[in-house]
This record gives sequence, structure tokens and C-alpha cells, in this order.
Amino acid sequence: MSIRDLALEKCLKDVRIFDAHFHIGQSRCTSIYIEPMTEEESLAHSKRCGIDKVAGIAMGAMGKNDAKKEVDWLVNLAESRDDMFFYAWYQPRQHKELMAQIDALKDHPLFMGVKIHPREDCSHLEDGGYDQLMDYCAAHQIPVLCHTWEEEPMNRPGSFKRYLAKYPDMKIILGHMGGVRQGCMEAMQMARDYKNVYCDINGSLYSELWIEELIKFAPPEKFIFSTDQTFNDTRPVLGRVLLSHLPDRIKEMILCENAENLAGKKLV
Repeated sequence: MSIRDLALEKCLKDVRIFDAHFHIGQSRCTSIYIEPMTEEESLAHSKRCGIDKVAGIAMGAMGKNDAKKEVDWLVNLAESRDDMFFYAWYQPRQHKELMAQIDALKDHPLFMGVKIHPREDCSHLEDGGYDQLMDYCAAHQIPVLCHTWEEEPMNRPGSFKRYLAKYPDMKIILGHMGGVRQGCMEAMQMARDYKNVYCDINGSLYSELWIEELIKFAPPEKFIFSTDQTFNDTRPVLGRVLLSHLPDRIKEMILCENAENLAGKKLV
């Protein structure tokens, strides 16, 4: 038995792991600068790392004008497997058709929420283009996962405060938890201040904060495991949790339970 197999069999056999931020369909997106993997290769890589299930995001929807078609492809892929949930996509310039798609998908058992990426969609969280989406998601308690990065003015974590002032209980996942240190600190402050604001941890790699430090700034139930595959390698983020000095109970929360609490359903 290889060292990797031994680790998975002996160490991770009974550990539930859910990746809440997983990009797939790289061949459909021409601007990505990493080594391409097919859908099967990408999902197999997650499995080899011990990840049970993922919440998929269609790469081809990012910054494109045919996002609806890409989400349809993603839904079909998720329905054909037993290890995948999916996010719908929203961008303001395709408001009518994407809102109709979100409405049609919101009760699907594999629906995880809505992903937005203001930078890639040439939008801004504070220019009003996302207002109708936020109204709808708040009314239906649909999680919104947003790419956030402090150095990008169009999608800083703090830009969500205008929506939270109106809907303090809406469900928001701050993707990459703001990236660099200042953004991470702001994201964790928001997770402290608002009931349903969560931090997805893959961006914390860039914060210069050890994961043991993160839980000093926000409750452990507000951190969600995510890899940002295929932009990032799954293994460093997974090792950051598994090999940390955090108590096992907190690791279990981060790796799966917190995402289940946010989604309101069993994921693994």
C-alpha cells in the first residue's frame, strides 16, 4: 500500500470532506493560465485527495455571454454523478435569462446557491447591478458565493455591507475570504457581525495568517472548506486543515459541517 493510500485509508476513512468552491470545465474557458484538466481528471484528483463531494462552478460561465448554457451543462454533469452539487451563475448583463434560470433551479436537490464574480463580469458590487439578485436571494434564503479580493475594488468583502444593511440575515459566502491579509481581516469581522456570512478558506493561504490564528478572529462555525480548484491545487488547502493543530471537532466543522449548516441539507 502506498503512503498516499495508507493516509486515505487510515487517516481519512471516516472524515467527511466537502469542497464548497470547485471550478470545472476548464477546456470551456480560454483565458486560464494553469495546466488544463478534463472534467473527469479534475473530479478524480479531488477523490484521490480524499474529498467526498464538491460544489461545482462552470468555468465557461465566467465573463462570457452564454452563462445559461454553461450552467445547463453543469447541471447535467452533476445529475449524472453522485459526488457533485452545483452553483448557478449570475451577471448583470444577462439578468433576465439568468434570473429565470435561478428561479427554475432553486428547488433542485443539488442546487448549492449562486456564484458571482464581479471582476470577471466587468461589474461592481456597489453599482446596483446585483441589487435584484440580492433581493431575490435574500427573500428565498439562497446562498450567494462571491469572489472577493481586497485589492480589487469591484469585489471587496466590505462591499456587501450595503446589502447586509438591508438584509442582515442573508446568506453570503465570501469567496477566498478577501484574499490578502487586510481582506481576510475584514471578511472575518463580517463573519463575526452577521449571522449568515461565511468565509471560504482557500484565499487565506495569501493572508500570512496560520489557520490556527483564523479562529481567533471569527467563530470556527463560520469557516468553510474550499479549494478553488482548478485555479489552485487541492492539496495545500486540504493539508492546511488536516495537518493543523486545530481540535478535531473544529476540523470536522470546517471540512463539512459548516457548509451543511449554510446549505440547510446533508451534503456528504
